[in-house]
Amino acid sequence: MNFGEKLWTQVFVEAKPKLVVTLGFDTLPYMQRILGVDQIEKIPVEWGNYCARRGRFSGGSLIALPHLSTFKIMKREKSAVALDSLFDGVLDD
Repeated sequence: MNFGEKLWTQVFVEAKPKLVVTLGFDTLPYMQRILGVDQIEKIPVEWGNYCARRGRFSGGSLIALPHLSTFKIMKREKSAVALDSLFDGVLDD
């Protein structure tokens, strides 16, 4: 395990987050491993063929968004329904 994975593993053990959001997909495999996410679903964000990703871990959800510096989906009306679906229920409990 590299330094970053060790660091984030310790942070998550202490913080016990209910939601972890990544920007871009480079960090997704690491976060999956650290958080113990087995399955990832793709959710189209209505920007061509691009999709966000969502998975569940014990006690929370992992969401990976296309990098927002390139894909300005947060305030984009066409992406609103997809984002609502992506974040639906992630902080329930």
